[in-house]
Amino acid sequence: NVGYWTGREYLGLGPGAHSRVGRGGGRRAMVNTPLPEHWMGDVERKGHGVRLDRVLDVKESLAELLASGLRREAGIREEDWEMVCQGMVGLEKFFISVKKMGLGLELRDGALRLATEKIVVVDHVLPYVMVALDELEM
Repeated sequence: NVGYWTGREYLGLGPGAHSRVGRGGGRRAMVNTPLPEHWMGDVERKGHGVRLDRVLDVKESLAELLASGLRREAGIREEDWEMVCQGMVGLEKFFISVKKMGLGLELRDGALRLATEKIVVVDHVLPYVMVALDELEM
């Protein structure tokens, strides 16, 4: 489960499961057929139950990392950020672009995180963070 929160690879097995495999621009998002009887039929016919398999661009992968990682007190570790974006944009460069917004983001101890009292309003903060990500030159 930690893989989901930190941008690492993970495999979801069974009906309706989600997976993320790969890194950087080659990261893939996979979703299995949701209903057990349809999933089993797909497995018997095709040898697998994957219904959707698409490549994510780096910004999509970083958006997922930001949406999940900023919900944790530990935040997003620099090594997890680098693993996801494969060095295309530094965490410090991204932090500089959002710091001026006054959202309560901090870069300390090698991690981007929300101030503890701001985690409860992460859903309010995330749209601003996503706009900053979208505007970032890569």
